[in-house]
Amino acid sequence: MVIRRSISQPSSAALGPDGTLYVPDSRYLSALDIQGNLKWKTILSLSGYRSSPVVDSENTIYIVDHNTVRAFDSLGNEKWRFSMDWPAHGARSLSIGPNNMLFVPVGSKLYAFGPGPAPPPEDLPPTCIIQLQKDVVEINEVDVGEFFDIYAGDSSDDIKEVRFSSDDVQDGSPTGKWTEWYDWDVSSGDWNADTKIKRWAFATPGYKEVWEEVEDDVGQTDTCRANILALALIVATDKPSYNLGEKVWISYEVTPNTPHNIEITITDPNQQHTTITGTPPINKHQFEYKTTSTEGTYTIHATATTQTQTITKTGTFKVEQPLQNILQQYKKTGENVYHWHTIKSNTKTYKVYIYTKENLGQFDQTIKQHLTTSDYITGTII
Repeated sequence: MVIRRSISQPSSAALGPDGTLYVPDSRYLSALDIQGNLKWKTILSLSGYRSSPVVDSENTIYIVDHNTVRAFDSLGNEKWRFSMDWPAHGARSLSIGPNNMLFVPVGSKLYAFGPGPAPPPEDLPPTCIIQLQKDVVEINEVDVGEFFDIYAGDSSDDIKEVRFSSDDVQDGSPTGKWTEWYDWDVSSGDWNADTKIKRWAFATPGYKEVWEEVEDDVGQTDTCRANILALALIVATDKPSYNLGEKVWISYEVTPNTPHNIEITITDPNQQHTTITGTPPINKHQFEYKTTSTEGTYTIHATATTQTQTITKTGTFKVEQPLQNILQQYKKTGENVYHWHTIKSNTKTYKVYIYTKENLGQFDQTIKQHLTTSDYITGTII
């Protein structure tokens, strides 16, 4: 029988007397039954060396995690831990001797832990562990203004409170403003104590640093951080409105400069689409678009795709008939004028003669789409 199970960067495993397989990876110590099903897992430190586990005849599991010898029972409960001031990477192999004696060789020294009473537990500070997520998936990029989750649930020890911060320089120093302290077990605002998640978003683009600090019941603290890139996509036209047939210049910019693909779709009032795609060599570019024969509002939908993030932005511009074209169809000369309009547009003045009430109504309806009331004057019968 072949059993497959996905484990992140597993190291050497150990087999317990009851057939349970104990496998450490880059984050957890996992216990698997003989069918490969997960029985339990416990968090390990995110950094530092860890040894291969060993199991004694009473099903106690031992592992060196960073600079700490840790012992777990068969249910995954930590029985004891013992921190030592030595380079733990020297503990290449742990051994179980007679009477379940644990031997830990480090360099030129050999440490032995007997089966008697456990070493007195140290009053260690809590362990802070942070992960940035969106829909339970770890992320390292986010759109400006887009909310994501700061997950603190893997932090361990008797945590009493937690708080958060972020800053604009990824230098390992928390220089931003901290939130208030949140009770670890009581939800408040956008801190969810059940899921251990704090909602977060950025108002500006750039390379950001997100911080978490936890405090235990005796006032000891630990901080941790995660880096993330906040991206902004800016889309604009060279002016807000155009005449039919006029060229439109559409520009966009991705900030900060990040390798990406770009797709811009222009939709006219008749829902006809024109799509422009490319992989520009820089983070900003201009595209040329020629308006169709349709008046109205056109929509721009831009999508920039990086290796891990998709950013979208929409915008609009208007397309109109030139005012001269509209006026020309109403411009007449002759006698018996029934009504007249004087229309000013930019620096030009147009005088339009209307012969019938029907034409006047059509004129008003058409012109008012392009001019405000203050732009034209209605005269009396002459």
